[in-house]
Amino acid sequence: MARLILVEDETIIAKDIQSRLRGTGHDIVGIVGTGEGAIAQAGELRPDVVLMDIVLKGEMDGIDAAQQIIERFDIPIIFLTAHTDATTVKRATATASYGFLFKPFDVLELSGAIEMAISMHGAEEKARESDRHVRELTESLPEMIFETDMAGNITFINHSGLRAFGYTTEQVEKGMTLYDFVPPEKREEIREAIAQATISEPSKWIEFPGVRRDGSTFPASGRASLIVRGGVPVGMRGIVLNVTEQKSTEQKLRESERRIREITDALPVVVYEADETGRVTFANATAFEVFGYTNDDLEAGMNIFQLIAPADKKRARAMFRRRMSGENIGQMEYTGLRKDGSTFPLSTRVSLMRRDGAAVGTRGIAIDVTERKQAEEKVKEHAHTIEILNRIMTEGNRATDVQSFAETVTNLTLELMHFDAGTLHLVDADARSAKLRYVTGLPDTAVEAFRKIPFDEPPYAGVAGALREANPLFVDGSEALRVPHVAELSLTSLAVVPLCRYDEVIGALSAGSFKPHHFSQAERDLLVAIGNEAGVVIAKLQADELIKASLKERETLLKEIHHRVKNNMQIISSLLSLQAAQASQPETIELLNESQRRIRSMALIHEKLYRSGSLAEIDFGDYVESLVDELLRMYNVPLGVITITTDIENVQLGVDTVIPCALIVNELVSNCLKHAFPDGRTGAVTVALQHANGTHTLTVADNGVGFPADLDFRTTDSLGMQLAVTLVSQLAGTIELNRESGTAFVISFHGD
Repeated sequence: MARLILVEDETIIAKDIQSRLRGTGHDIVGIVGTGEGAIAQAGELRPDVVLMDIVLKGEMDGIDAAQQIIERFDIPIIFLTAHTDATTVKRATATASYGFLFKPFDVLELSGAIEMAISMHGAEEKARESDRHVRELTESLPEMIFETDMAGNITFINHSGLRAFGYTTEQVEKGMTLYDFVPPEKREEIREAIAQATISEPSKWIEFPGVRRDGSTFPASGRASLIVRGGVPVGMRGIVLNVTEQKSTEQKLRESERRIREITDALPVVVYEADETGRVTFANATAFEVFGYTNDDLEAGMNIFQLIAPADKKRARAMFRRRMSGENIGQMEYTGLRKDGSTFPLSTRVSLMRRDGAAVGTRGIAIDVTERKQAEEKVKEHAHTIEILNRIMTEGNRATDVQSFAETVTNLTLELMHFDAGTLHLVDADARSAKLRYVTGLPDTAVEAFRKIPFDEPPYAGVAGALREANPLFVDGSEALRVPHVAELSLTSLAVVPLCRYDEVIGALSAGSFKPHHFSQAERDLLVAIGNEAGVVIAKLQADELIKASLKERETLLKEIHHRVKNNMQIISSLLSLQAAQASQPETIELLNESQRRIRSMALIHEKLYRSGSLAEIDFGDYVESLVDELLRMYNVPLGVITITTDIENVQLGVDTVIPCALIVNELVSNCLKHAFPDGRTGAVTVALQHANGTHTLTVADNGVGFPADLDFRTTDSLGMQLAVTLVSQLAGTIELNRESGTAFVISFHGD
């Protein structure tokens, strides 16, 4: 486990980094917000790595603090910063830091940078240790300088040689030969090597066990050259080195390289190095696994551009040239290309390697972001579903005639399912048949056959069943061939759901596709719920004349409609709850729970309408008080930790206005409860609505930690903020963010 000091003056960011790193096995032993404090803690705690923000409180910034920490304590520094200007980058690079990450970054990227920094620092320490050994070896090297005659008899040996082999000058001068210092089995090899020496070229270096006087041996390396006098070789002159320390150093370096390889192979991200031409010089085991290449491919000259899909290669080469010129590019996304030709989304972050000030290549990490992309698509699809359902409910409340609503609900259902053709039939009870009210996506010749559907006659038994017995019909795959009217129209998938008013079937909604589609249980339940909602709306429209004749009956029917809508919303909420119970990913469960909270906020509107006197508008202040109580309960906020105050003028809002306003309040107050008061902080939230000169001003404010300064709420990935911005647009209003004291969103719109 790596011990870290985090130098960050933003408490929220520091806590977030500490929390996320804890899951990767790293331990932040100190958090400090000033350069002076960072130097003091570094000297006291001696961590493995210091994570340093550049812009800090006080007179000393992160770069100056990093320089002193490196000089005093030799601790590796990783800069974490949102600054990308050239001057800052140049200053930071000059400190010999071990990493430079730009905010925002993900935890895998930071964890990889920490592991690389520790490995690199360890390697550098070992390299410095190796250099020290080499210097000591050079200063006290037990070299043997010798001369022999042509027969190999030693004619001269220096004192270092004597000490190395344990002999005296007298002993050598009694007639020892060069071969007395080597084992018998090596003598012939050495003779052959010396024989290759020429007047102008010495022999090659040869390694052998040096034999001391006491019989012990040591690893030695030697070479010899001819002694020439008068153009005639008269002997040999050579040098023998004791390479014991050299062998030990080589072993340590091999161990260091093995350790670096083991660390990088264990990382769950691709780690690689490439030279200035893009040729891959190093890749960890994850790289081979992700891209499907082997070490033989690497040694054969594999290039990083082989790993990028053709459509992205031109851009990737341009980014590579910019990096080699010294430009800091940051994180990039490409389409990765495996050896087998398959592709996947790839996120990369690359840094430049320098030697003696010159760029010699790049070092980077790459991550397969397939799961992240799939999650993003699921979030988008989920948001699309919520939007369609909201539009169906909104259009149901706005509808004034059956024909226009039939067209709206059919088209929105097709948009929701991504289907091609749809029909809506309404029952003519007297004629024991159903008449076509709207059709789209079918040829004219087929439309005539659907104008009128008898309840009891083929070939429309499926649709007739939905009309007669309230049984939904779902046809997909091979089943389509066994349903005549589906096969005749070349449809491969079809859903038919009854339109019901209470327990009475008043029509049927059909949605079909020319492409194969398998209906999930969630989709089946959702389509049935849409049929129920549409049935209630159509029944309301059909009953308008009767309602106008009797105000009491009208009020009763409207209450029943709102009651039915609430029940349908409960069905949707229950479906989401069941789906959440089957989900395993926390992100998916939270998305489903968020959807339930949104549905609850809309159901509360219908509850208020159901209980109100007018049934057309509600007391918004009363609604908001009920909503915030629900939110505090659903988010399990302990009593007294967060207080929510409402300041709502006495205004009555119509349904078309109150629904988007309610959803906006739901999203913004939920945001406060989730993010404004981390770590059990106490605080206050205010929801206010004022009306002046025909304009409503809705404010949701908190005194919490504040909305992130580097985040644009209009373009954030948060579904809640996207819904809030979209709903403000639906009101034809404006939304502004005030960061002066905590967070305050101010929405202005013209109301009814």
